[in-house]
Amino acid sequence: MKKFLLAPLILAAFGAAPAFAGGRPVMYVVVDRVETTQDQSSISMIRIWGSFTRDNPGRNTFSKPIDGYIQFGRGSDKEAPKWQKAAGTGKAVLVGSCAGAGGFETVVIHPANEKPKDGGENIPYPTGHLELFGDMFAGGRDNDRPEVKTLLAFVAARQKVCPLCRGASSTVAKDPAAKDPVPQGVDDAFVGQWTVEFTNGVSQTCEIREDRTASVIEPRRTSAGNAALKDNSVVITFKDDVVERWTPVGKRFVVEFWFPGSGFPTTSPLLGIADRAK
Repeated sequence: MKKFLLAPLILAAFGAAPAFAGGRPVMYVVVDRVETTQDQSSISMIRIWGSFTRDNPGRNTFSKPIDGYIQFGRGSDKEAPKWQKAAGTGKAVLVGSCAGAGGFETVVIHPANEKPKDGGENIPYPTGHLELFGDMFAGGRDNDRPEVKTLLAFVAARQKVCPLCRGASSTVAKDPAAKDPVPQGVDDAFVGQWTVEFTNGVSQTCEIREDRTASVIEPRRTSAGNAALKDNSVVITFKDDVVERWTPVGKRFVVEFWFPGSGFPTTSPLLGIADRAK
């Protein structure tokens, strides 16, 4: 009799909850908005915009957060409303589990400044990879994981400059005849060597010095520049016609990148996150 009772006791102890899967998700997404194209009676395309971080297979790490979008073809009719409901919440959606996430594992995460192409990807939408840990956000159970904390910090930083990124900046264009204010000294918090990861995948090493000089090294770019403290941010003007604005968010910085520099501050910048070099 004990043998026959063992299985029911295990189910009673741990719960028969098919909605909960094991292991960690494959992807986390903070959704900004969702676009769909309707064809007759079904959705023929879904495009999910937001901030993404995805597991690096075999490396036990997650990618740097990316501001952009993913796109699928048919098959999202049942799950598109779930994505739409998550849009604008600022919460991280969990996608997949240790068993995988289908097409979410390989779909291209396009940077936000890459214009979607007509037609785009027509990969069928992979169903069954949401709400594996409860609701879309798993009740915030992963918010203390390093990769999610990094993603949420990235989102918070991006939201701070979001009006600039979305072309709705309240910043007034500079009058060419106006004189620049006397630049202030660079705050100690900015001084040092930094590693910057941009949303287009490019990384740079930047050094900001107390004497307001700066230098940058990228795979295909090396330049020197001058830094000035303006409105709690540091604006660096480089000799190769690049302007960067660094804004503190906790111990990190949001880096806005303009090329050519004449676009500062009215055009949409490329975004990056700066961490102090180790």
